[in-house]
Amino acid sequence: MQNNKFKPLVFALLLVCLGGAYTQLSAQGWAWSVWFSSDNSPYANDGNYVAATLALPDGRAFFVVNNSPGYYFYGGSDGLVGGGYTPNFNDNAYHFCRDAVRVTGDTIAVLEEVLPKDGSERKVFIRTYKLGPGYFQQVLRGIDIEMFKYPGQNAYARSLIINNNGEFVALGSVSESMTDDTRDLVIARATTTDGILLSSIRHQLPDSDLPVQITAMPDGNYGMTRTVRVPANPIVSQLWMSRLDPDGMFLGDNNISNFGWETATALTATADGNVVVAGRVDSSGDIFFIKFNLIAGILWRYDYHMPGQGASINGMVQDANGDLVGAGSLTDSTTMKTYAYLVKISDSGQPIWEKKVGKTAGDKHINDIALWPGGGYLLGGQSTFQALMILTNTDGIVYPAAVNGNVIHDFDLDCTASAGDLPLENWTVQVNSPTRSYFGKTDAFGNYHVDCDSGNLVVHLVTPNAYWGPCLNDVPVHIPYLDSTSVDFALNALINCPALTVEHASWRTRSCDTAYFTVNFCNDGTIAANDAYVDVTLDSLFTFLDSSIPADSLSENVLRFPVGTIGVGDCGTFGFSVFVSCDAQIGQTLCSEAHIYPDSICLPPSSNWSGAFLIAKAHCDGDSVRFLVKNVGVAPMSQALDYIVIEDAVLLRSGNYQLDAGKTMEVSILANGSTLHFQGQQEPGAPGNSVPLAAVEGCVGSSGATPSTGFFNQFAQNDADPFVSDYCTPVVNSFDPNDKQAFPTGYGAEHNIDDRTELEYMIRFQNTGNDIAKRIIIVDSLSKFLDPATFEPGASSHPYKLEMTGEGVLHFNFNGINLPYKNADERGSQGFITFRIKQKPNNPLGTVIANKAEIYFDFNLPIVTNYTTHTIHEPLFQIVSLVQPDRAPKIRFSAYPNPATDQVLVEIDGAVTGNSELVLYDLAGKPVRSGNFEQNRLVMPLVGVESGIYFFAVRVDGKLLGNGKLIVR
Repeated sequence: MQNNKFKPLVFALLLVCLGGAYTQLSAQGWAWSVWFSSDNSPYANDGNYVAATLALPDGRAFFVVNNSPGYYFYGGSDGLVGGGYTPNFNDNAYHFCRDAVRVTGDTIAVLEEVLPKDGSERKVFIRTYKLGPGYFQQVLRGIDIEMFKYPGQNAYARSLIINNNGEFVALGSVSESMTDDTRDLVIARATTTDGILLSSIRHQLPDSDLPVQITAMPDGNYGMTRTVRVPANPIVSQLWMSRLDPDGMFLGDNNISNFGWETATALTATADGNVVVAGRVDSSGDIFFIKFNLIAGILWRYDYHMPGQGASINGMVQDANGDLVGAGSLTDSTTMKTYAYLVKISDSGQPIWEKKVGKTAGDKHINDIALWPGGGYLLGGQSTFQALMILTNTDGIVYPAAVNGNVIHDFDLDCTASAGDLPLENWTVQVNSPTRSYFGKTDAFGNYHVDCDSGNLVVHLVTPNAYWGPCLNDVPVHIPYLDSTSVDFALNALINCPALTVEHASWRTRSCDTAYFTVNFCNDGTIAANDAYVDVTLDSLFTFLDSSIPADSLSENVLRFPVGTIGVGDCGTFGFSVFVSCDAQIGQTLCSEAHIYPDSICLPPSSNWSGAFLIAKAHCDGDSVRFLVKNVGVAPMSQALDYIVIEDAVLLRSGNYQLDAGKTMEVSILANGSTLHFQGQQEPGAPGNSVPLAAVEGCVGSSGATPSTGFFNQFAQNDADPFVSDYCTPVVNSFDPNDKQAFPTGYGAEHNIDDRTELEYMIRFQNTGNDIAKRIIIVDSLSKFLDPATFEPGASSHPYKLEMTGEGVLHFNFNGINLPYKNADERGSQGFITFRIKQKPNNPLGTVIANKAEIYFDFNLPIVTNYTTHTIHEPLFQIVSLVQPDRAPKIRFSAYPNPATDQVLVEIDGAVTGNSELVLYDLAGKPVRSGNFEQNRLVMPLVGVESGIYFFAVRVDGKLLGNGKLIVR
């Protein structure tokens, strides 16, 4: 390319919208390539590739593109093509870029080889350039330094760094010929300010030495890797790792190869003062990583065996989380297609992921990698003789499209942003493609950014309740490949009503100890909530100690916390502490409830609601567990509704109730120490989400039985309304301080739930290190069976910034948390977050929902929590009620399980005398089974009975007592 003329073929471009936040940077990716004209020199194939990537702190990405006549700067900001520039040398020579570094600010230095066209020797220079504002409005030449001065020798450049003293250090080689057979290593130093060559050390070693990379170490020395080839034995190629002093003299030299033909390809220093080198087994195409201590030797080696493929790692960095990311190429030996390739491993050598980058193959090679400010990886290489530039997110993903926009509360009702309108924070935006959905959250300015597929999409704003009405929603857009679009949302108030939410939790509950609770609350409504307060009901084994805001005692275990006016979109938090009684036993479940007021529901009632409303309570009463179901509504129930009682994890009883207004029904169970759950159905159309649920744990009575534990949380609590938070936790002794829990836990070994069960997750963390943790990041990649659009943040011990990216990846960023370490402050070292989320609709039976989280303390390797699992099971509530003739004696009748499989247990609860019989009929009225009751109980085997719906009839001495339906599966 001459006279600054070029012919770009921009394959792809995706804009990053800088909202001034880490979310935008880390979530975005783009890829584009450009071809430069080239002359017909014999070195034309040594061109049109990115030799060095430079990520500047101001968000500009610069690439040094090698070309056979010279090299070019090509850059932009946030993925936007900024233009190209080529230095004008006018010296009748070829200029090849081999490496580049950022010196300071916007000054960069290029390590180049100069090959005169008259055939004289190659030379190596460092040339510095000052980049003007914007992109390439001006590029000023700085100092030029010839680094390897050996008359009559050809010099070759390889690696450039700036050492701890702020000096240039260049690694290369010299040779009397144009072949590799007689290469000698050269390490040279020069000042970065005035270009003075300080030293140039040539190592004349017996074999041919091909340098790969040099890196500065904390002690002022250098680590260097090279490939050594033995001319007398062409099958031998060895990977060597060396330690050099500040002048470049050898302090140690080690052959760290395993095989006869291994090549070094990349090197990076690690935060712990060691190095990691990447290499390739040339005979097989396998790659490997070796962590090396420059004094002690090899710490570990990890080999990637790649049958049918061949790979090379040409660049490597250690990211902010301590993980090692290698970039290069991967070739399929069958199709011979080559892909851009990324590998991420932990600092202990364990693989995290590996992936091909980009949508298609086409001879893509990555030569260099740099960390992108705020997260992600900037890659440079080649794609079919074109310079290739890529920005990925921290998962190595390039999204082919993006949607950006703003969400506001439209006070003046004009459906556009104007003065006085307020941004809405933490609202979810969902972008739907034909096959998947992508998500993002609004920030404090109402801005959002969602990376997604290209093509035909629908942009949907998820509203927190029905009080809000967007001026438009479900907006169809078409985004070309590697492009973006903008969709703004303005919301008006459909109903003027506050909508308060509350969540609370504690990190740990231990007997004879203090438990610390955090209460978080928000207003998702359209008007402010005045004179708001939170009532907290404590377990009888809790004794209130203190709180961060004043509390009024309403009774022995009920406290009221006034929180004042809560504006639209505002949130708040307070804490309180309790003493856990020494009578609390390990495994025993202790509960508390937080209820925020006003809790009014301003939506009009359903047209089919009768006015009845059911609640359930439970208590241990001597030798009985008593469940009370009461209609607290203003009208009688419109129909009979079903209930079940579960003993530990087994269905114990089922029945039904139909109550007048103000009336109560009691269900009494003999106390034997089991955990008992009562689950009833709510009157159809009743407002809110409350259902009659109650549970009792550890009611022993006079049985002398040992109370069962571990069953209380297997079913949901009655806190589905956002203004109520029930928190039940077992008393513990010791546990993993960095873990993940899920509620309800589910019943049985498979942790069964039905496909309508909402899940609540809790992630706990503790700084068990030996210094303050300045920041903590929790990353939770949600199961594909959960719906990110239903995500609701819960209680948290510390404030955090929330990001949601991709198809449901949550980032909880505790920046500036300054969490003390355990030995210095036990209580202060602890923290947690909770959140709720619903399942995607119609998860099939047998679906396993598995989830874990990664906890990053500062820049250490992540702590990976345990997995939580749930299995989708058929609902317990498919009970078909008994219908009785008007003159039949009124009794309670139960058949369970229902649906039934191998057998069904039928019970008559009431005074029935005489011979009782049950007959099972198919839909044609043909009897298929019959049996007689013994003491009001009947176990009827169902082996051989086909799946389906059956009628049954119960007769006493030939008279009909009742009939109903039974489901057999």
